[in-house]
Amino acid sequence: TRVGRWLADRPGGVGLAVDAGPGETVVSVDPVMSEPPPPPPPLVDRWIGRADVHDSALDAPPLSDDIPDEARYQVERHYRPWLDRWRVWAEADRLIAPRRQWYEALARAGRQLEQQDDVYELVIGTGLLTWSTSSAEIRHPLLTTRVDIRTDLATGRIDVVVPDDGITRIGDRALLEGQDGFDSQRPQAVRDDVRSRPAVPLADDNKDLLARWHALALQRALPYDHTWEPTKPGEPGPDLRFAPAIILRERDRTS
Repeated sequence: TRVGRWLADRPGGVGLAVDAGPGETVVSVDPVMSEPPPPPPPLVDRWIGRADVHDSALDAPPLSDDIPDEARYQVERHYRPWLDRWRVWAEADRLIAPRRQWYEALARAGRQLEQQDDVYELVIGTGLLTWSTSSAEIRHPLLTTRVDIRTDLATGRIDVVVPDDGITRIGDRALLEGQDGFDSQRPQAVRDDVRSRPAVPLADDNKDLLARWHALALQRALPYDHTWEPTKPGEPGPDLRFAPAIILRERDRTS
C-alpha cells in the first residue's frame, strides 16, 4: 500500500519549511471551511445524483435519463435557475478544494497511523529515481525520512513533523543491487554522509548529496535535476531528480 502527495503540487495555503529538521514542522495545513451546495428544488432532487450535487469539479450535475417525458419540462424549468446558483457555489468551492483534499488526505493518514503504526509509516521521500530496465520498472525515492502527523486540538491544524530522533535513510543498494549500470561500491562515502547528518529532508544540502551519488553510482544517466517536479511513470531514464513527496507506506519496504 502506498499513498503519496508530491510537494510540487501543494496548493496555496499549505505551509512549507524547507529548513525544518528534528523536532520541527515541515508541512502544515489548516482545516478548510466550505459551504454546502445549494439544495436542488424538490421537483429536481429525485432526478439528480447526490454525489454529483457535491462535486464542484463538474460543469453541471446531470439530470437522470429516466425522467418521464411528461415531467421533463417542469423538472428542467426548476433545474435551470438552480443550476445558476450551483455554478456560483462550484466556482468558489473549486478554489479551496485542493487544500481541502490535502487536509483530508493527511487526516486519513494520521488516523491510519494511530490505528496501525506497526504496519504503516509516513515518510518524506526525495531523490526520485526513474529507470526502466530489462528486469524492473523503478520509480522510487532514494532518500526517506520518517515523519509524524500531529493535530492541534484547538485549531484543527495538521502538522507534518520530523521526529526528535529523525534520521534519513538511503536505500540505493536494496533498490538497485544487481542492476546493470549501478555501482554499489563507489557511493559508500555518500551513504556515510547521509547517516551522519541530521534529518533535514528538504534542505538545499541534498542537492550536492544527490548529485554526488548520481555521479558515483550510475554509469549512464541523464544529468541530475534538482527540480521538485516528478517524472512521469514509464519514462526510460535513468533519471534522478529531487521531487519530494509525502508517502504513506507499509513498513519494511525498500527505504
